[in-house]
Amino acid sequence: MLSTYFNWFSPKLRLENSIDGVSTIKEIINIPVLLTKIVLVSIFAFFIVFCFRQYSIYKHLAFVNQQRKTAFDSYLLFHAAIGEKDTEATKSLLMSLAKTIHETINSGFLSSKGLNQPLVQNIDLGKIQS
Repeated sequence: MLSTYFNWFSPKLRLENSIDGVSTIKEIINIPVLLTKIVLVSIFAFFIVFCFRQYSIYKHLAFVNQQRKTAFDSYLLFHAAIGEKDTEATKSLLMSLAKTIHETINSGFLSSKGLNQPLVQNIDLGKIQS
């Protein structure tokens, strides 16, 4: 509002010259002011994009951590239902928990470019001696 009235950061400079009663007027582009405007708008745009990306990352992490918490809670319930005597079912349940915790999850908050790459993990809990 103030820049409209006071013409702050005028993009053109008006040069007036009078020699022997003849005045000439030239308007030139004010490059430093123009560059300042471009830099300020670029910084503002970068800040907005940065904030939205950080928000998406935090929402993704919240979703992933909630799913992991649910997997742990479910494991405890299933382990209590299976009992201590059935070791094969316990190992299978533990393998399922490990897969759920360590697999890549597409929550929809991040772009799925890098999520389709499989993780190379060989977890064989059947060989663990108990």
